[in-house]
Formats: sequence, C-alpha cells, structure tokens
Amino acid sequence: MARRIKPTNKYNAETRQDAEQLVYRLAVQQAQVNTLTLQMETHIHDVRERFAARIDAGQAEIDDLARGLEAWAAANPQEFPRDRKSIDFVHGAIGFRTGTPKVKKGRRFPNLEAVAEAMRKLPWARKYVKQAAPTVNKPALIADRDKLTAEQLNTLGLAIVQDESFFVEPKCEDLQQGVSVSDAA
Repeated sequence: MARRIKPTNKYNAETRQDAEQLVYRLAVQQAQVNTLTLQMETHIHDVRERFAARIDAGQAEIDDLARGLEAWAAANPQEFPRDRKSIDFVHGAIGFRTGTPKVKKGRRFPNLEAVAEAMRKLPWARKYVKQAAPTVNKPALIADRDKLTAEQLNTLGLAIVQDESFFVEPKCEDLQQGVSVSDAA
C-alpha cells in the first residue's frame, strides 16, 4: 500500500482533477526548463567555438615554450641550486619532478609469474612473492628498494625506476591585470 505523504508546499491536490492540473503545470515547467537548457547549451557552444581557435593556438605556443625551457634546463644543469631540482624565476618556476617508484621487468624472464617462480628459489627473495597467487609483491619490493642491491634486482631481472617529468609553473596573478584580450575572434 502506498504511504501517505503530508503536503508541505503551496501546491496541494485535494482531488484527482487537482492532481491532473499539477501534473500539467509540472509538464509545462519541465518543457520550459528543457528549452532554456537547450538555449543555454547552444550559447555555450557558440562561445566555445568563438574562442576555440585562439585557445588552441595559445596552448600550442605554451607547449612549444615549455619544450624550449625543458631543453634549456636539460642542457644547463649547473643553473639549478645544488640541492634542488627546480629554479624560481620572477614570473614562474621550472624544474624536474621525480615520479612514483615502479617495478620494471627486464628481458631475463618472459613475465612476472616466471620472476615470482625464480624468487621462490632464492631465500632472500621469498618474502617478495605473494603466496595466494604466486606473483611478485611489487609494493614490498618498492618499500625495500633501499635495502636491495642492484645485483639482487638484476638477478631477478627487475629494476626499480622513477621517471622524472619536467614542469613549468607560471605566476600569472600579477600579469593578468595587465594582459588584455579582445573579444573579437
């Protein structure tokens, strides 16, 4: 059986005819909202189209500038402070970020299951094998990366690598007041 809901707003229906009238009004409002939403989406699409080419061109130049800065940074490591991997400039900072350590399989074994099988035969490496499904316990290897030697990892055909990525962080706050862009496409 349907439960009764106590009316709490200005639209109360006492009869089926009242309810029919409320459904009609709701349908009219929904149609108006749908029409307004469609108009809004059309305007948003038009604005996006008007600016898309200029934004794409600006982003392409940003990408080219960043590649130029990365090439300069790679060619001039002496410019970086001794204990830092970034340089602060008046209008931004550039540098290199070290990524998350990852376990990388070499060519010695065809897959990680074969590596896990080889690890089971070495007493010092058994703790790096997941017992439920014999596979390499990568988080454990990464956690112990400072304890493991390159020779040990090489025996297993593994390496722990950390990629570096270049970054540019411009300081745009001060510049945005002085930069103007015309609205015309």
